[in-house]
Amino acid sequence: YVLSENPITAIAFALFATIVLVAVFGPILAPYDPMESNAARALQPPSADHWFGTDNLGRDVFSRTMYATRNSLSIGVMGVLISFVLALIIGGIAGYAGRVTDNVLHLVTAVVRLLPIIPLSLGLASPVPPERLPSPWRKRRCRRRRRPLRSLGDWCSKPTNA
Repeated sequence: YVLSENPITAIAFALFATIVLVAVFGPILAPYDPMESNAARALQPPSADHWFGTDNLGRDVFSRTMYATRNSLSIGVMGVLISFVLALIIGGIAGYAGRVTDNVLHLVTAVVRLLPIIPLSLGLASPVPPERLPSPWRKRRCRRRRRPLRSLGDWCSKPTNA
């Protein structure tokens, strides 16, 4: 019912079903052995024989991708299962123990959920020029950059056209 009403959901479901089918039947459908190397076929561009081309050892990248799909999907499923079990245990303890334990566990899980955001935001902001960052970020970033480079001049200020 949802698939017929929303075409984007239907497309996403078809893509997910394709990924699962490739993960299940990838070793059967792969046209080449993913570990077989052939120096004569090294670094070939995509063609009718090798849809994604070949790597520097002459291995078929399409076959390697089909084999790797199973590993990637199983890692994702295991991550979800581990998260589900941990959430079930922590939620059960919080619900059974009462208010103080619930508040402490809520605080701990909020801190744990916050931690991956910090390195991600720093990594995303690092290639951005300082003048394009919001004001509080710009001040901190310039101060951090300026400290080791004091002898080179004011690196964070805008260049003058003089």
